[in-house]
Amino acid sequence: MLNQFHIVEMVSIWGLYHYISEILGINLMPVRNEQGKKLIQSVIRTLRILNCFEQDKELQIAEISNRAGIGKSTAHHLLMTLKEMQFVKQDPRTKAYSLGIQVFKLGYAYFHQMDLVKAARPFLQILSDRTQETVHLAELLGDEVIYLDKIESLQSILTRSRIGTTKPAYCTGLGKALLAWQKDELLHQIVDRINLQSHTEKTIVDRSMLLEELEQCRRRGYSIDDEEIEIGLFCVAAPIFDISGNGVAAVSISCPKYRIEGRMDELLSLVMQTARDISGQLGHTVPMGQKPE
Repeated sequence: MLNQFHIVEMVSIWGLYHYISEILGINLMPVRNEQGKKLIQSVIRTLRILNCFEQDKELQIAEISNRAGIGKSTAHHLLMTLKEMQFVKQDPRTKAYSLGIQVFKLGYAYFHQMDLVKAARPFLQILSDRTQETVHLAELLGDEVIYLDKIESLQSILTRSRIGTTKPAYCTGLGKALLAWQKDELLHQIVDRINLQSHTEKTIVDRSMLLEELEQCRRRGYSIDDEEIEIGLFCVAAPIFDISGNGVAAVSISCPKYRIEGRMDELLSLVMQTARDISGQLGHTVPMGQKPE
């Protein structure tokens, strides 16, 4: 049975919903679907806005408002929030909206967990078991690497990485393994636009030196991150190729630098074999050192 305090609380919450809705120009009140489940109207409208970009790359706010079936004022408020969270971006000249980087990050994380990660996971587990170190699976996203999978070491020192997050490609083992096997034209485009910042005293911040390092990675068949992004962290990585011979991902072993002593040859052999095994699952048969034309 409701007492006066419950009634006052309900009225206050109800009033708060209406107040915020009026101020923001969006409907925060829950609605019910055909099964009677409560849904939040503002979330539905936000997702309708994102769905507007399925067919068109760029849209003006009037087009978004019309397609989503919401008022321009409401669309504006929701778009500002999406822009702040990097789910959409706006062209400063035309004022048109398009999908932001966060949508692509989520899409990449989902898509590749369905196929690539499924194919790679058994081999990552074997690599982790044999080395007792942290192993990663990642791919290139612009000039960054995005982590698709990770098996954490049970040893005391853990690495700072999470599935779905990104790190600079130029100063990570995974990133250099991926950059090294890009076509020359694309590689130079990526390197030219990278803001080469120093993370440690070992970070490569000269473009010519970076290109030379990537050439060495390609000749060796693997890459190394020797405290380039974080002091004390060492990483060896190798590229993974698809059926067309394109470098689509990379696998790595990460550990504190003091744990590689006397193990370097073993770790390199294991990470390269794992990359070959995963590449084979993707249909690749060409030698790993071959660069795409």
